[in-house]
Amino acid sequence: MSFIYACKKADRLASALYILSSFISYDDPLQGRMRMCAIALMDGVHALTGAHHDSLSAVATIQKTIREAVSILLLAYAAGYLSKMNHDVVREELENFFYFVGEKGEGLVSQDVLLPSDFFMVEGRETLPVSSSAVRYAKAFRDRIGHSEQEKKKEKSHIRSENTNEKKVLKTYRQEKILEAIKQIGKASVRDIVKVVPDVSEKTVQRDLLALVSRGVLKKSGSRRWSMYFVSE
Repeated sequence: MSFIYACKKADRLASALYILSSFISYDDPLQGRMRMCAIALMDGVHALTGAHHDSLSAVATIQKTIREAVSILLLAYAAGYLSKMNHDVVREELENFFYFVGEKGEGLVSQDVLLPSDFFMVEGRETLPVSSSAVRYAKAFRDRIGHSEQEKKKEKSHIRSENTNEKKVLKTYRQEKILEAIKQIGKASVRDIVKVVPDVSEKTVQRDLLALVSRGVLKKSGSRRWSMYFVSE
Protein backbone atom coordinates (compact mmCIF):
# COMPACT_ATOMS: atom_id res chain seq x y z
CA MET A 1 0.00 0.00 0.00
CA SER A 2 2.88 2.39 0.89
CA PHE A 3 4.56 1.73 -2.47
CA ILE A 4 1.31 2.39 -4.40
CA TYR A 5 0.80 5.65 -2.48
CA ALA A 6 4.41 6.68 -3.16
CA CYS A 7 3.95 6.08 -6.91
CA LYS A 8 0.75 8.16 -7.03
CA LYS A 9 2.33 10.93 -4.96
CA ALA A 10 5.43 11.03 -7.17
CA ASP A 11 3.34 11.15 -10.36
CA ARG A 12 1.30 14.10 -9.08
CA LEU A 13 4.30 15.99 -7.75
CA ALA A 14 6.02 15.50 -11.11
CA SER A 15 2.91 16.85 -12.87
CA ALA A 16 2.90 19.92 -10.59
CA LEU A 17 6.59 20.59 -11.30
CA TYR A 18 5.95 20.36 -15.05
CA ILE A 19 3.04 22.80 -14.80
CA LEU A 20 5.14 25.29 -12.82
CA SER A 21 8.07 24.93 -15.22
CA SER A 22 5.90 26.41 -17.99
CA PHE A 23 6.06 29.77 -16.13
CA ILE A 24 9.84 29.82 -16.49
CA SER A 25 11.41 31.38 -19.57
CA TYR A 26 12.30 28.83 -22.23
CA ASP A 27 15.93 29.98 -22.42
CA ASP A 28 16.42 29.85 -18.64
CA PRO A 29 18.22 26.63 -17.51
CA LEU A 30 15.88 26.48 -14.49
CA GLN A 31 13.06 25.22 -16.71
CA GLY A 32 15.05 22.22 -17.90
CA ARG A 33 16.35 21.48 -14.39
CA MET A 34 12.85 21.52 -12.91
CA ARG A 35 11.58 19.13 -15.59
CA MET A 36 14.57 16.85 -15.07
CA CYS A 37 13.75 16.72 -11.36
CA ALA A 38 10.15 15.76 -12.18
CA ILE A 39 11.31 12.84 -14.34
CA ALA A 40 14.00 11.78 -11.83
CA LEU A 41 11.42 11.73 -9.03
CA MET A 42 9.13 9.38 -10.96
CA ASP A 43 12.05 7.18 -12.05
CA GLY A 44 13.38 6.98 -8.50
CA VAL A 45 10.09 5.84 -6.97
CA HIS A 46 9.29 3.32 -9.71
CA ALA A 47 12.85 1.93 -9.43
CA LEU A 48 12.02 0.80 -5.87
CA THR A 49 10.39 -2.32 -7.33
CA GLY A 50 13.85 -3.70 -8.15
CA ALA A 51 15.76 -2.30 -5.16
CA HIS A 52 15.35 -5.17 -2.67
CA HIS A 53 19.12 -5.44 -2.07
CA ASP A 54 19.85 -1.70 -2.04
CA SER A 55 16.68 -0.07 -0.75
CA LEU A 56 18.43 2.51 1.46
CA SER A 57 20.44 3.80 -1.50
CA ALA A 58 17.24 4.04 -3.60
CA VAL A 59 15.48 6.03 -0.85
CA ALA A 60 18.51 8.34 -0.50
CA THR A 61 18.41 9.01 -4.26
CA ILE A 62 14.73 10.00 -4.07
CA GLN A 63 15.38 12.34 -1.15
CA LYS A 64 18.31 13.94 -3.00
CA THR A 65 16.00 14.62 -5.99
CA ILE A 66 13.39 16.17 -3.67
CA ARG A 67 16.00 18.47 -2.10
CA GLU A 68 17.10 19.60 -5.56
CA ALA A 69 13.49 20.23 -6.61
CA VAL A 70 12.91 22.38 -3.49
CA SER A 71 16.05 24.42 -4.25
CA ILE A 72 14.94 24.99 -7.86
CA LEU A 73 11.46 26.04 -6.69
CA LEU A 74 13.04 28.60 -4.37
CA LEU A 75 15.22 29.99 -7.17
CA ALA A 76 12.25 30.20 -9.56
CA TYR A 77 10.23 32.04 -6.89
CA ALA A 78 13.10 34.43 -6.12
CA ALA A 79 13.49 35.14 -9.85
CA GLY A 80 9.81 36.14 -10.06
CA TYR A 81 8.68 33.19 -12.18
CA LEU A 82 6.37 31.68 -9.54
CA SER A 83 3.74 33.13 -7.25
CA LYS A 84 4.15 32.68 -3.50
CA MET A 85 1.09 30.42 -3.36
CA ASN A 86 2.37 28.03 -6.04
CA HIS A 87 5.82 27.94 -4.43
CA ASP A 88 4.46 27.31 -0.93
CA VAL A 89 1.93 24.62 -1.92
CA VAL A 90 4.33 22.51 -4.00
CA ARG A 91 7.24 22.97 -1.60
CA GLU A 92 5.11 21.77 1.33
CA GLU A 93 4.03 18.67 -0.61
CA LEU A 94 7.64 17.89 -1.60
CA GLU A 95 8.85 18.23 1.99
CA ASN A 96 6.02 16.02 3.28
CA PHE A 97 6.96 13.39 0.69
CA PHE A 98 10.64 13.67 1.72
CA TYR A 99 9.77 12.74 5.31
CA PHE A 100 7.29 10.06 4.19
CA VAL A 101 9.95 8.30 2.10
CA GLY A 102 12.49 8.55 4.92
CA GLU A 103 10.04 7.17 7.48
CA LYS A 104 8.87 4.24 5.37
CA GLY A 105 12.36 3.33 4.10
CA GLU A 106 12.56 -0.37 3.25
CA GLY A 107 8.79 -0.68 3.70
CA LEU A 108 8.39 0.95 0.30
CA VAL A 109 10.17 -2.04 -1.28
CA SER A 110 9.13 -5.15 0.63
CA GLN A 111 5.39 -5.08 1.16
CA ASP A 112 3.78 -7.08 4.01
CA VAL A 113 1.65 -10.04 2.90
CA LEU A 114 -1.03 -11.12 5.38
CA LEU A 115 -2.45 -14.61 4.90
CA PRO A 116 -6.15 -15.17 5.71
CA SER A 117 -6.93 -16.93 9.03
CA ASP A 118 -8.31 -20.07 7.27
CA PHE A 119 -5.34 -20.45 4.89
CA PHE A 120 -4.02 -23.68 6.51
CA MET A 121 -7.37 -25.20 7.47
CA VAL A 122 -8.09 -28.61 5.87
CA GLU A 123 -11.61 -30.04 5.98
CA GLY A 124 -11.97 -33.37 7.83
CA ARG A 125 -8.82 -33.10 9.98
CA GLU A 126 -8.77 -32.74 13.75
CA THR A 127 -7.75 -29.47 15.28
CA LEU A 128 -4.39 -29.66 17.08
CA PRO A 129 -4.16 -28.32 20.63
CA VAL A 130 -3.00 -24.70 20.70
CA SER A 131 -0.01 -23.78 22.89
CA SER A 132 0.15 -20.60 24.97
CA SER A 133 2.98 -19.26 22.76
CA ALA A 134 0.77 -19.72 19.71
CA VAL A 135 -1.99 -17.73 21.42
CA ARG A 136 0.45 -14.89 22.14
CA TYR A 137 1.64 -14.98 18.52
CA ALA A 138 -1.95 -14.84 17.23
CA LYS A 139 -2.69 -11.83 19.44
CA ALA A 140 0.43 -10.04 18.18
CA PHE A 141 -0.58 -10.88 14.61
CA ARG A 142 -4.08 -9.39 15.11
CA ASP A 143 -2.55 -6.26 16.66
CA ARG A 144 -0.30 -5.96 13.63
CA ILE A 145 -3.31 -6.15 11.31
CA GLY A 146 -5.05 -3.41 13.32
CA HIS A 147 -1.93 -1.24 13.00
CA SER A 148 -1.90 -1.84 9.22
CA GLU A 149 -5.52 -0.67 8.98
CA GLN A 150 -4.60 2.54 10.80
CA GLU A 151 -1.73 3.09 8.35
CA LYS A 152 -4.13 2.65 5.43
CA LYS A 153 -6.48 5.28 6.87
CA LYS A 154 -3.57 7.71 7.31
CA GLU A 155 -2.43 7.17 3.73
CA LYS A 156 -5.97 7.75 2.40
CA SER A 157 -6.05 11.01 4.36
CA HIS A 158 -2.70 12.00 2.78
CA ILE A 159 -4.08 11.33 -0.70
CA ARG A 160 -7.22 13.44 -0.07
CA SER A 161 -5.06 16.32 1.20
CA GLU A 162 -2.76 16.01 -1.80
CA ASN A 163 -5.71 16.10 -4.25
CA THR A 164 -6.90 19.35 -2.66
CA ASN A 165 -3.46 20.95 -2.98
CA GLU A 166 -3.13 19.78 -6.58
CA LYS A 167 -6.44 21.50 -7.43
CA LYS A 168 -5.14 24.71 -5.81
CA VAL A 169 -2.06 24.66 -8.02
CA LEU A 170 -4.09 24.13 -11.20
CA LYS A 171 -6.61 26.82 -10.25
CA THR A 172 -3.86 29.35 -9.51
CA TYR A 173 -2.13 28.50 -12.80
CA ARG A 174 -5.41 29.05 -14.70
CA GLN A 175 -6.12 32.38 -13.01
CA GLU A 176 -2.61 33.65 -13.74
CA LYS A 177 -3.06 32.65 -17.38
CA ILE A 178 -6.39 34.54 -17.49
CA LEU A 179 -4.81 37.62 -15.91
CA GLU A 180 -1.93 37.59 -18.40
CA ALA A 181 -4.39 37.34 -21.32
CA ILE A 182 -6.44 40.32 -20.08
CA LYS A 183 -3.27 42.39 -19.66
CA GLN A 184 -2.49 41.79 -23.32
CA ILE A 185 -6.04 42.29 -24.64
CA GLY A 186 -7.01 45.22 -22.43
CA LYS A 187 -10.64 44.24 -21.93
CA ALA A 188 -12.18 40.79 -22.27
CA SER A 189 -15.50 38.99 -21.90
CA VAL A 190 -16.03 35.47 -20.56
CA ARG A 191 -16.15 34.13 -24.13
CA ASP A 192 -12.84 35.80 -24.93
CA ILE A 193 -11.20 34.08 -21.97
CA VAL A 194 -12.67 30.66 -22.81
CA LYS A 195 -10.52 30.74 -25.96
CA VAL A 196 -7.43 31.18 -23.75
CA VAL A 197 -8.32 28.26 -21.42
CA PRO A 198 -10.38 25.95 -23.66
CA ASP A 199 -10.20 22.96 -21.31
CA VAL A 200 -12.70 24.39 -18.81
CA SER A 201 -16.33 25.52 -19.01
CA GLU A 202 -17.64 29.10 -19.19
CA LYS A 203 -18.94 28.78 -15.61
CA THR A 204 -15.46 27.88 -14.34
CA VAL A 205 -13.95 30.84 -16.22
CA GLN A 206 -16.63 33.13 -14.79
CA ARG A 207 -15.87 31.91 -11.24
CA ASP A 208 -12.16 32.57 -11.79
CA LEU A 209 -12.86 36.07 -13.10
CA LEU A 210 -15.10 36.90 -10.14
CA ALA A 211 -12.43 35.57 -7.76
CA LEU A 212 -9.88 37.91 -9.36
CA VAL A 213 -12.36 40.79 -9.07
CA SER A 214 -12.94 40.04 -5.38
CA ARG A 215 -9.16 40.07 -4.82
CA GLY A 216 -8.98 43.51 -6.45
CA VAL A 217 -6.79 42.30 -9.31
CA LEU A 218 -9.49 42.86 -11.95
CA LYS A 219 -12.42 45.23 -12.36
CA LYS A 220 -15.76 44.47 -13.98
CA SER A 221 -18.04 46.65 -16.10
CA GLY A 222 -21.51 45.78 -17.45
CA SER A 223 -23.68 42.85 -16.39
CA ARG A 224 -24.50 39.32 -17.50
CA ARG A 225 -23.50 38.57 -21.10
CA TRP A 226 -22.24 42.12 -21.62
CA SER A 227 -19.80 41.95 -18.69
CA MET A 228 -16.26 43.03 -19.49
CA TYR A 229 -13.17 42.54 -17.32
CA PHE A 230 -10.02 44.65 -17.21
CA VAL A 231 -6.93 45.00 -15.01
CA SER A 232 -7.20 47.28 -11.98
CA GLU A 233 -4.90 50.28 -12.11
